[in-house]
Amino acid sequence: MIKMNNRNNGYSVMPLFSKVFYYSKLADITPESLIVINQFISQQSYDNCTNLSEDNNFSESTTRFDILETDILKPLKYRILQEFDIFKNEVLRVEDLTFGITTSWATRSKPGKESISHSHSNCFYSGILYINVTPDSGSICFKDYTNNSYVFDEKIKEWNIYNARVSNWTPENRDIVFFPSEVQHQFLVNKSNIDRYSIAFNIIPLGSIGLNDSKFTYKEID
Repeated sequence: MIKMNNRNNGYSVMPLFSKVFYYSKLADITPESLIVINQFISQQSYDNCTNLSEDNNFSESTTRFDILETDILKPLKYRILQEFDIFKNEVLRVEDLTFGITTSWATRSKPGKESISHSHSNCFYSGILYINVTPDSGSICFKDYTNNSYVFDEKIKEWNIYNARVSNWTPENRDIVFFPSEVQHQFLVNKSNIDRYSIAFNIIPLGSIGLNDSKFTYKEID
């Protein structure tokens, strides 16, 4: 249980039970390493991110979903998990749990392309590491569909963290974001003249989790 903050000016506001997002920059990834990573993922086999026809306007993902298990990217996998440890220990305060990456893939958005809005299943948190982006290559848009009982969009004078249902974020190279896997998200239109690349992944706790009828055991991929 947490205590409400002391009231100021007669009232108190708390983002209680909010969804927790984490942003950081992996500044220790050198420019030379970034070039190697970008070259490697750009040479992978890609397929459409949707079940629509091949001539649609959507971005692509690699046909393999274990890209961080490759010899070239495995050190990057451990660096991502190291960053997630900071988040889960210092923010979520689940120091006694160990987490692993279940699936990982690269995404490519060519000029004029965008992704569909989607979420991820069977995982705890999802994340994205940005490899080759510019301010015009497409922000990521997060959407909240948890409660549409009352919609007052036309009456809202100013959007803020307490009333927003959509949030856009423009990433830079080496930026990383962790977000709850159930959150709807999409890459917006790439308005640049470059192919936009990022590495996405899903995270789940390892070992025996929970009690009684809610217990499960997950072992990390070797």
